Amino acid sequence: MSFCCICGEQGKVRHGLNICDKHYNQISFFTQETVQKKVDTYGVAYEDMVNQRLEELEKKYIMSKLKLLDIKEKLHKFI
Repeated sequence: MSFCCICGEQGKVRHGLNICDKHYNQISFFTQETVQKKVDTYGVAYEDMVNQRLEELEKKYIMSKLKLLDIKEKLHKFI
């Protein structure tokens, strides 16, 4: 059984992440037609653009997580 990475409720693995139906349905996914329009506009470069955005997002996530972990570690000196 898997649990939603957002709320902890029972969920399903989608795109490699555990997420419940409620949160999954809140995401504004591109339709197949929208993806086709992007491919028509940008060609093969569109996949590269998506991959680059994913890499940037992962790096930003890591930096933010490290900053918060550092703050949490320093909090223990005061609490």
